[in-house]
Amino acid sequence: DGDALAALFRARRRTRRKEPCGTARPGMPLPVIRENAEGRFMDDLVWGFVPHWAKDGKASRFINARAESAAEKPSFRDAYRLRRCLIPADGFIEWDAHTKPKTPYSITLSPQRPFVFAGLWGRWTDPASGQSADSFAILTIAAAPALADIHDRMPVILTDGEDIDRWLTRGTTAAVLAEIT
Repeated sequence: DGDALAALFRARRRTRRKEPCGTARPGMPLPVIRENAEGRFMDDLVWGFVPHWAKDGKASRFINARAESAAEKPSFRDAYRLRRCLIPADGFIEWDAHTKPKTPYSITLSPQRPFVFAGLWGRWTDPASGQSADSFAILTIAAAPALADIHDRMPVILTDGEDIDRWLTRGTTAAVLAEIT
């Protein structure tokens, strides 16, 4: 549940959802962990990164960001430098595009336990109303050998407490961030 998840990752819960969300889909608000000068918080953000400069706030614009290029891409470079986040999960679905119809595979850690994906978040403000909306994308890397036959990419999974802390810390250098991912 939300309280246990927040406690596990040393965050204060500000999410509305208390129960598990089931299978996440782009466009859904999901619990995301962010850190600022006041501490670590778990908030609901929409899955589908909207850059601050976008003309509209259409969700699901970018659901993933490639770890290899996020620091340079105009859509993600500011977030990579200043607005990193964690997305709690206990698994993910990967679709095998080599089969017809596509075959879904449920991917978990062994033994199964909660972990976090490395992510980037952004805030888009509607110029007409002044209303803001926060959204996120999951960082991806080349698939591990065990998954390469199913898909060529996979989320960046963080399980080590030190890596989790370094990912969230605003002053972490680009070299260390690249090392983590």
